[in-house]
Amino acid sequence: MAIKRHVQHIRSSVPESVPTAEQLTYGEIAINYSTDNERMFIKNANNDIIPFYSGKVIEENERVTAKALTDVDQRLLAQESEFNTYVNSTNTRIENIESNIPNLENMETALYSDIKAKINASSLVPGKFYRITDYTTTTTQEGTQSAGHQFDIIVLAINDHTLSENAHAIQHEGDTYFSDVNVQSWDIKYCFDNNKDRFYWADTDNGKGVIYYMEDEWHNVCYYDFKNIMFTRKILNKKFDQENGVDTMVYTFTWITEQSEIEDASIVCQDMIGYPSNQWGVRNNRILPFSAGSATEWQQGKKSFVLNDNVFISPNGYFEGIFFGICGNIIHADCYSNTFTCDFNYNTLFEQSKHNVFGNRCQKCIFGINFSDNILTGETRFCTFGQHCLNNTIGALTTSMSFGDNCQNITIGDNSTALSFGNSCQNITIGNNAATMSFGNNCQNITIGANSNQIFVGNGCQDISLLQMYTRNIIIEDGNIGIQLTSATQTDNLSSLSNIKITIGCNNDKDNPKTITHPTLNDTFNTTYAPQGSTTINI
Repeated sequence: MAIKRHVQHIRSSVPESVPTAEQLTYGEIAINYSTDNERMFIKNANNDIIPFYSGKVIEENERVTAKALTDVDQRLLAQESEFNTYVNSTNTRIENIESNIPNLENMETALYSDIKAKINASSLVPGKFYRITDYTTTTTQEGTQSAGHQFDIIVLAINDHTLSENAHAIQHEGDTYFSDVNVQSWDIKYCFDNNKDRFYWADTDNGKGVIYYMEDEWHNVCYYDFKNIMFTRKILNKKFDQENGVDTMVYTFTWITEQSEIEDASIVCQDMIGYPSNQWGVRNNRILPFSAGSATEWQQGKKSFVLNDNVFISPNGYFEGIFFGICGNIIHADCYSNTFTCDFNYNTLFEQSKHNVFGNRCQKCIFGINFSDNILTGETRFCTFGQHCLNNTIGALTTSMSFGDNCQNITIGDNSTALSFGNSCQNITIGNNAATMSFGNNCQNITIGANSNQIFVGNGCQDISLLQMYTRNIIIEDGNIGIQLTSATQTDNLSSLSNIKITIGCNNDKDNPKTITHPTLNDTFNTTYAPQGSTTINI
């Protein structure tokens, strides 16, 4: 039974005063009646002091707590906004580089000739930065010139007669050409000497050093000053025209305006209306160097580094006046004199590939080592080319094709898809609308007629022609030489060959190939070369 008695208590008017466990016995209370801090306390069975607040204190605490939480929320929101800005900004690397731009207090402004005199006199101050205010890119390599757009270079003295080749760029005082460009974000490597043994284009008479690596704010990389170095291309009516064009100096990334003006697309074509800025424009392209020897030999100064004459030109083709993008391409080392036209994205061109012309909308293709002297006249997507593919002409709208090594002199018609050629195929002509074909190794001189479909040719076959429309589902196995297939002369679809199979060992007389004609649909050729109901003709 509970004990009934008067409540015993202690009291205090001292603000924030809290009783101790020793001051209270069980069943007693403590009261703090200080203004704005009114509370009561009891001692529980665990010997803990438990407070009870008045409504006034609770409301005030809630207000203070709410304000504190609001402040925290505001700080968190601010931090989140700052973080998102940082993550989403394309200038993350730029900000890092800019933070390392030398302090003007430790930098001397000088002409190129003044710094050269200090180097000759061994009077550079180690650890000091020098800003070269009269630098201009120059070139003496045939077929090239400099646009002459000036910017300053900041270099660091590493001893009394040597400058570091890791340099900074900064906008030249009074310049307007780079007024909308974040020049300070560029990552460059700069050799003070005009060393022609290292750099074939170096100007030993009038040069003021050589930039041999540049990465701009959009992560485009070339092993030369691609904002200034220009190459020769034949241009006619604002388009690249190898046959009839007029020699014109163009940038590595070129935009030809409606007024036929040549502009640097890496500067003027970055913000494309209606497209995500991180997917279009001129971004994330890497053009690796061209040299006469290995990288080690070049670093040792034994081989000269050459301007590699690879250019991207827009507009070209049916997207007149619209720039679609040059993004995510990798041009490997020692690729030379290639021309890439409108909408060239996410392609890889491997080493020693040269003298190629790539048509409109070439996307996500892989071109093997020594892919040379080829012409892609139209859209080419998701295609893979093996090594040493030479002198081929690829027609319009070719997709998802795979070519083996050493393919040469191949002409592919419109709308071919998913073709796979074996190694060493040569002189193959594919007609319009061909699809899903696979040729074995060492096939030669094969002609595929228009509208053929799903054709397989075995290893070692030669001189095979599929000449007519609507040919379908043909399989030609190993050992066949000199076979020709053609439809009968009737004009309706039933006159066309279909579902044909030619077995191993047939038609092995290359000097006397056969033409097999068949007038019916859905028959299958399963004999040597004289199936029932067909006509065999010696040619």
